[in-house]
Formats: sequence, C-alpha cells, structure tokens
Amino acid sequence: MPLVSIILPTYNRATTLVRAIESVLKQTFDDFELLIIDDGSSDDTKQRVTPFLADIRVKYLYQDNAGASAARNKGIELSVGEFIAFQDSDDEWLSAKLAEQVEIFKKNDNSLALVYCDMLRINTDGSEFKSFAPDVTNGELFNPKTMEYQVFGIGIQSCLIRKEHLLEVGGFDQSFPRFIDLELFIRLSKIAKFHRIKSILVKYYATEGISTNARNLAIARELLVNKYQDEAQQHPSSLANQYLRIAGSYWSLQEKALSVTYCKKVLKVDKAKVITKIKALLVLLTPWQIGKVLLGR
Repeated sequence: MPLVSIILPTYNRATTLVRAIESVLKQTFDDFELLIIDDGSSDDTKQRVTPFLADIRVKYLYQDNAGASAARNKGIELSVGEFIAFQDSDDEWLSAKLAEQVEIFKKNDNSLALVYCDMLRINTDGSEFKSFAPDVTNGELFNPKTMEYQVFGIGIQSCLIRKEHLLEVGGFDQSFPRFIDLELFIRLSKIAKFHRIKSILVKYYATEGISTNARNLAIARELLVNKYQDEAQQHPSSLANQYLRIAGSYWSLQEKALSVTYCKKVLKVDKAKVITKIKALLVLLTPWQIGKVLLGR
C-alpha cells in the first residue's frame, strides 16, 4: 500500500496534462499512487493519459463533469495512502517536493495536518515571480496585518495532507465556486498544525479557469464571510475589509446595487479601521470609474 496518494483532477487540459503527470513521476520519492480524475473532458485527455498507465502507480477514472471539488473528493474516496497530495493539471512539481514533505511529517507527531511550500508563478506572458506562502497560526481565521484570511496564498498543489485530518473535516465543500482550497485550509487549521517549507518546490502556471472568474470571486467571498460570520465578527477590521473586497468584486462586474449593499455593511461594522470606512463611503459618493480605482479594480 503506497504511503502517498496523489490526486490530479483534470478537465480539458490535455495540452498541459502531460507536463503535470511527468513532474509527479519524476519525484525522488516514489512510494505513491497517482489518481487521475478526468472530470468529463471532451478533448484528447484519455489518449494523453493512456501511455502513462503502463506505470502501475498510475490510475485513470473518467466521470461526468461535476467540478474540481467533486473530482478531488472522488479521489479522496478512492485513495489508499496515509497522506494525500493534490496536483493541478497545468502545474509542475520540482523533483524533491514529496521527499521533503514526507520527511517533515516523519519528524512530527499526528498534530501536524499539512505541509506546504512556496511556489514560482509563471504568467501567460512568460514572466515569473516568487509566490511566498503565508505562515499559519493554528486556529486563527484572519491575519491581523493583512486583514485577509490567514491561509490566503497557499496553493493546493503545494500541499501534502494527512488523510486522517482531511476526512475529519469532510473534504472539499462543493458549494464554493472559488476559494475551494482556501475554505478547506480554514477548517484544517482549526483542528491541527501546518508547516511551511520556505523554498520553492512547485511551478504554478497562471491560466484561465475557476480561479480567474470574477463572478465566482464575488460569490465565494460572500459564502466565506457568511460561513464564518460568528468568528469574523470578533475581528471587525478584517470583517469590514472582506465586505469591501466583496463590494469591489461586484463593482468590477458593474453590479452597483450589490456593491453599494456591501459598502453599507462596511460602515455598520463597529471598531473597523477608519481608512476602510472612508473607502466605502467614498465609493458610495463617487461615480463608478472613480470608485473602481478606490477599490483597486
């Protein structure tokens, strides 16, 4: 029985899938199974995968399109490893990724749920920059310095997770159209510890997908703030910042009524930072183009 199960969901990514698979098979740590979950692809994904099935570690499953969360949850259901890693079908792992992460788990007890690392982001124009993941404090919802969710910036493709903890929190919430990984990390951070490897072990290729859909962004931020409303209210400045970000998302979609609704929510948050309230007030009182600048859109 392999120690690690790697789940790779894919949907019409035949052109990048081979790179992702090859980077998994080139790992210096080789005690793993690779579960490729084809979420209803209509391109030549199956044909691209077929040569890799000669490796007994590689398994392929086709399912009707149900979304990334459903595909990952199916992979979790089928997995047999003690630890689970998630690869994206358009990204690339450096060869030492799994080896370094497994070694961290060996040096810690069962209170450690997740080991993650920094990434190199490669944009569509070929430019690159280092994407440094945040350090995570067990049990906290927000980072008080950024007023953002403290797990914001962790890439699912950079993670190795103890399956026991993944099952304890119930896997991925399929109601989220975006921030699917972030929401899972919030739940995991409440029950166990995270460990960051402060080096780049993943190449993240920026492409079109659910993570670039503006409407999904607005909906997901709404779902997050509602799901964690009770805890968020204990951190008024961060809560107000989330409301302002939702307002900004709707402003970028030119849905002014919803943007105004969330600006008003900002103003109603007691003890929120004055600068956040000033931004919300200015948006309410200024034309759309100026408000767009104020919200960073």
